[in-house]
Order: sequence, then structure tokens, then C-alpha cells
Amino acid sequence: MRGKLGEGSHWQDYKAVRLHESYYGAFYQENEALINYINHQPLADILTCLGDGHEGIWNIMSQLNPG
Repeated sequence: MRGKLGEGSHWQDYKAVRLHESYYGAFYQENEALINYINHQPLADILTCLGDGHEGIWNIMSQLNPG
């Protein structure tokens, strides 16, 4: 989130997911809830992840079980 002029921005650990054009979810500082939500949805054989480049997203992706 952007701060006041000159303060810079602050990471808020907010994540959102969109699956198959019909399942949506957003999570604030709750990675486990995000992982559980995704793992309880019907997933395609190929799952594509878009992130901002932070390596933490791969920690989450490694916990997803599309099988």
C-alpha cells in the first residue's frame, strides 16, 4: 500500500486467486487459508500462477495439490 508522499509503500501480504473464471477468493495475511481454499476447488491438470516475482509465491505453489 502506498504511504504518504515520501514514506514509500508497505507490503500488506494480501493475496487473491481466480480459478476457472468462476472461483474467487482473497486473503489477508492468511496463506494457509488460501492454500486450503485452492486445494478444495476442482482444478485443471495444468495450473498457471502469476505473481509479482517474490519467491514466497513458490512456497505457496509447492503446497497446492491439483491431483
